[in-house]
Amino acid sequence: MADFTFQTFYHCTSVDHQQFQIKGSKGDTYTVSLGPKTKTCTCKGFQYREHCRHIAEAQRNRQCGWMQFVHGGEPKVVDGKKVCPECGSDITSARWAV
Repeated sequence: MADFTFQTFYHCTSVDHQQFQIKGSKGDTYTVSLGPKTKTCTCKGFQYREHCRHIAEAQRNRQCGWMQFVHGGEPKVVDGKKVCPECGSDITSARWAV
């Protein structure tokens, strides 16, 4: 049986939950929320279809996605707090067996 070593890696939380203000085709602004398992939009179309072009646009604009295990590098330290080296957002840690 293989022995595993547990190491702590960090990932950017900007992809965990984000809100976007997306301008509609008639000039209205809609709030789109994207989470790891949920997506919502304040437009009327979302109430009926559970997807809309505003969500699609927000998904194209989604930030970062930095994961130390995948991309390498170290978190930045700003005011004594570790942050994402790519976008400066909050980070969280995860323990992985390697």
